[in-house]
Amino acid sequence: MKKAVLVLGPTASGKSRLALELAIARQLPIINVDSIQMYKGLKIGSALPSSQDMKLAAHSLYAFVEKGEQITAADYVGAVKKLVQGRDFLHRDLIFCGGSGFYIQALVKGMFPVAKVNDEQNQRIEKRIADEGWAQVHRWVIDKDPSLQRTVHVNDHYRIRRAVEMLVLSEKKPSELDQELTPSPIADFQKIKVALYADKDEMRQRVTLRAEEMLQAGFIEEVQELLNKGFAHWAPLQSVGYKEVGLFLRGELSQEQLVPAIVTANMQLIKKQLTWFRKDAAIRWFELKHLAKAKEYILEQLG
Repeated sequence: MKKAVLVLGPTASGKSRLALELAIARQLPIINVDSIQMYKGLKIGSALPSSQDMKLAAHSLYAFVEKGEQITAADYVGAVKKLVQGRDFLHRDLIFCGGSGFYIQALVKGMFPVAKVNDEQNQRIEKRIADEGWAQVHRWVIDKDPSLQRTVHVNDHYRIRRAVEMLVLSEKKPSELDQELTPSPIADFQKIKVALYADKDEMRQRVTLRAEEMLQAGFIEEVQELLNKGFAHWAPLQSVGYKEVGLFLRGELSQEQLVPAIVTANMQLIKKQLTWFRKDAAIRWFELKHLAKAKEYILEQLG
């Protein structure tokens, strides 16, 4: 059986380094699962792998979305499907690297029908979840569609949320719409999931150093160039780091405030990422200082 290694974890946790070492050791391609690294023009602030790293191992789905355009999780799943079925990837083990939880969820579980709730509906759903909690909302979903008892676990917040959206949007039951599910492009792969982490103080030190290095490398100039070309309202420029640099360029943050603001935003993102990944019991966790052990474990699993 083909194997898919998923190198996961929060931002600045060492994922790219581990993925690259694995790719070199086994001559395997790396496929991106970081949504911001998918966009052209977002090189420095997204911590895009260097051109040298890309020469050491094949990298796919990095910087492939044109400036001004946007990619959805469904688009991403389609792009992976095309890769997996292509001549260069057929019958090969693959490495996926990234920390964008929703895209990883779509990659592994497939995509539900793509109908979207509007802002008002979204706010009502969010309020209901906040007021009642996931367990009670899960019970409500099961009451509406008992057949979901077999497929939607109380801790599977993604499927619960989508089931609620389907009940809001359609007269059909979620189980009926689930028949229209776009299957995972790696459904027939054995998944090896590994995530890296470090304690809060170390992560803060790492994101602080990264922010300082990005600014020295021309992060501000990168954002200014995009603004000059008319991309001020481009959604990726509202992502962590890019948003703060944009505030600085508009005079809403001082030079002294910029790095602390980027660090704070990153630490908030890291907290959300860890919460997302910890819901997945299939993930094997390794401290960053034990990266060698993580590599050894994955190589053993690959056989």
